[in-house]
Amino acid sequence: MDRVDVFITNLYQSIEHCRTDSFRETALQLLSSVIDFDGALWGCGNYTSCVFHSVATLGSSRATHARSNRPKPSIPCCRH
Repeated sequence: MDRVDVFITNLYQSIEHCRTDSFRETALQLLSSVIDFDGALWGCGNYTSCVFHSVATLGSSRATHARSNRPKPSIPCCRH
C-alpha cells in the first residue's frame, strides 16, 4: 500500500474513534503525515461574501488567521 492508500484507510478508520465535530481536524492531522505543509485550512462558507462559516486549521498562523471569520488578503477566496 502506498502512503495515500494508508492515509485514506486511516481516515476511514478514524471515523469510528473521533467525534464528528473534530473530523476535519483529525483529517488534516492525518494528511500532514502524507504531505509536508506549514499549515492547512479546511473551511466552508459563503461564496458571495467570502466569509467562512466553519474552519478547521492545522499549523501556520496564516491558516489559523481564517478563524476570525473575516477574509484577509493573505487568504484569498477561490472563485472559478
